[in-house]
Amino acid sequence: MPPVLLGPPFPGRLDAPDAELNATVRHKFEKKRYQVTNWSLYNESLRQRGDVTVWLSPEVETEWRAERRNTRGGQPVYSDLVITVCLTLGMVYKQPIRQTEGFVRGLLCLMGLELLEPDYSTFHVVAHSSTC
Repeated sequence: MPPVLLGPPFPGRLDAPDAELNATVRHKFEKKRYQVTNWSLYNESLRQRGDVTVWLSPEVETEWRAERRNTRGGQPVYSDLVITVCLTLGMVYKQPIRQTEGFVRGLLCLMGLELLEPDYSTFHVVAHSSTC
């Protein structure tokens, strides 16, 4: 015996597209329109939106390596300052940890510094230990 179809549970509402249902609240305020009067400045401002300039202070370069501990256990390779700077850059540019590692590698290359970037696992361990 075939199933009996009784129709939609809410007659009339399923047939209407979402655009019709939201028509009453869509255009409450008219969108402001700006007219560009200086096209050369406008074009230059659009070009500058894609420019990313990041400068690390010389303090970061001098404090890249962590100081040796006098206690037992493994020695830290990178200072807390470096880990904090790298994680902050990742949060500012909304990047996952592995992409942050690549970003820092590219930044060090552009600056001409012969330093190793922290591994993503170092970022991961420090990021999760500081939030708990």
